[in-house]
Amino acid sequence: MVATVQPQIPTSPPTYPPTFYQPNPQYNYAAALAAQERTREVDRTKTGLLLLLIGVLLTPIPYVSIVGDIMIFVGAILVIVGRKAFGAIHARNTIWSIIIFVIGIAVVFAGGLAFGFAVASATIAGIANSTVNTTTIGQSLASAFQILLVFSAVGGAIFGIAEVLFTYALQKHLGRILLWAGYSAAIAVSVIEFIIISPLIENAASQSFTGTTYDPTPFANLQSQLQVLGLLSFIPAIIYASAIYLAWSRVKAHEFPSPPSQPPVMVGPSI
Repeated sequence: MVATVQPQIPTSPPTYPPTFYQPNPQYNYAAALAAQERTREVDRTKTGLLLLLIGVLLTPIPYVSIVGDIMIFVGAILVIVGRKAFGAIHARNTIWSIIIFVIGIAVVFAGGLAFGFAVASATIAGIANSTVNTTTIGQSLASAFQILLVFSAVGGAIFGIAEVLFTYALQKHLGRILLWAGYSAAIAVSVIEFIIISPLIENAASQSFTGTTYDPTPFANLQSQLQVLGLLSFIPAIIYASAIYLAWSRVKAHEFPSPPSQPPVMVGPSI
């Protein structure tokens, strides 16, 4: 009996469903993007505080103050842009600081308008009436300058509140004490300047308008005296700069509030 051999049918390799990319369920993509944005905001705030520190120290220096003002402006913008990384309180204080600063600008602008109106009125009166005593014109100008000083002092006090609020939430106890000390020093300097400048302005006005001629020399000398007197602003500037340095040090050392709760994990569909 002959055994029959069954022919072997070739079998095809097993087939598997195509593989698809499956995101790692342990990786939080939204949280990673939020962390990157937070890092950028922290870096902006750190750079902004450094610019503020340098700018505050430069503003009391004559002829260099314009550079300090520019640095303060740029630094403030960076701090405002990066405010969300440091919690709701700091973000709220920053917005309020901007509002208060705008109010201060409005007060100073109103003082400038009042000063300009008073000067224009005295000038027009002197031109229209040739018999007007030049002493009266000098007194009018002195009063106009005093009005300008009052509005400037009030505006400076409002600016000081905005400056305190701007970094208040970034400070520890010592930094907050320095902020209020700087504000108090700025108010004291404004009062001292008003007490000293008022009689100087009256003397310059009375000396400039003598007889029927106008001598600009007393006002030129007054300008030099005011520049020297402005160096008193170094006292609050140094105190403010010290507080800003403490805030900058905290940001640099990452001593800031923890980020808000992370968004839910976004996991792709598994196959």
